[in-house]
Amino acid sequence: QELKKFSCQDPAMRACVLVLVAAAHDAGLSNGPLGVPGYPDCEAPAGGFSSDEVAVRALELVCRPRPARADQVKVACVGDSITAGVCSSAADKTYPAQLQALLGDGYVVTNYGACGSTMQQHGDSPYWQRPQWPAVQNSTADVVVIMLGTNDAKTKEGGGPANWENDGTTGAAQFEHDYKAMIDVFKGFASKPVVYTMVPPPLYKDRVYGMNQTVINQVLPDLVRKINDENSLPNPPIDVFKAMGGSGLLHPDWSCDGCHPTDVGYSHIAAAVRDVLTAVLV
Repeated sequence: QELKKFSCQDPAMRACVLVLVAAAHDAGLSNGPLGVPGYPDCEAPAGGFSSDEVAVRALELVCRPRPARADQVKVACVGDSITAGVCSSAADKTYPAQLQALLGDGYVVTNYGACGSTMQQHGDSPYWQRPQWPAVQNSTADVVVIMLGTNDAKTKEGGGPANWENDGTTGAAQFEHDYKAMIDVFKGFASKPVVYTMVPPPLYKDRVYGMNQTVINQVLPDLVRKINDENSLPNPPIDVFKAMGGSGLLHPDWSCDGCHPTDVGYSHIAAAVRDVLTAVLV
């Protein structure tokens, strides 16, 4: 009997691939109360999770914006495990939660972090195919802050997936293209949100989780600024890279594993975002 041939475009196969790559990234990371790394603003599906596997749960999450009053500014934090809060000691220590505390009652901050996710649609775990993506699209956010790119910097040479090969499928050109596509989606919201790009934190250890330190520490800072300018965003990128130690790698103690911040590190990310938002939105 002839075996059926599958393509990565087949929904069933694509879901299976996403499960496998999410499992590879999540291996060794501590899990939050939902059985997935970090503390995104999500919950279990109504019928419960179909598996105890972390990667399966990550794709079955039900995510939605936090409730807000009409007089509150709604902030959507889009990102990967650094947004979800991996390595934070509790849900109130992630950067979105600490940002909420800093901004106060006039704002409602929602954590749309998806652990292991990439900006690139041909990356190993695209944000575009994670449950956080339809959730943020269904929001009426007034502000969107985007911090993706850390997982895009994974390379085969570094022991990771082929996310930054500059081979016409993944790399700088594709990252730039898909970043623009995401910004365009947010620009099309009826709520007309102010969109901010963010330069991700420096990588303190080369090849951790298969990530390339040169891409994160030397390529992304300039590339995110270029994307920001080319898309005519009204404000410069939020420089989390500098806030977390910059090219001098000044604060290794603010990272738990060379990639994810500690509670203190997350507090500095939150402060950097707060400073920009309050300077513009007051």
